[in-house]
Amino acid sequence: MTTPSRVLHENDIYLFQEGTHIKLPDVLGAHVSHERGGAEFAVWAPNARFVSVVGSFNDWRQDAAALSPAGGGIWNGFVQGAFSGAKYKYHVEAEPSFSADKADPFAFFQEAGPETASIVWDLGYQWGDQDWMARRHE
Repeated sequence: MTTPSRVLHENDIYLFQEGTHIKLPDVLGAHVSHERGGAEFAVWAPNARFVSVVGSFNDWRQDAAALSPAGGGIWNGFVQGAFSGAKYKYHVEAEPSFSADKADPFAFFQEAGPETASIVWDLGYQWGDQDWMARRHE
């Protein structure tokens, strides 16, 4: 089940359509949300009529995590239970009869070949070197 995304905003869509958005990895792809217990997903699929996230968190079911069109060909949503380390792809359907599961071009982590799934990855690493950083000039 998906709910509205909190990562993608109206200004992001405007800048994307204008071609001037300089921080697309901050809004597209998968972004872990510890507070909400899952991940925010966003992908550009301008000719799609349906997009969902399929993965290890929903048994790769095409109907379990449908995304919503946000504008400018971008689809987004929040998927409960999609945690760091989960494998996923975008299921895309378009006219007339195209259907495919695609890797995320903005994924922070991917499976090693020949496997092709993207992996939800949390970039929020907490460094533990504050003491060393404070003394390194010595």
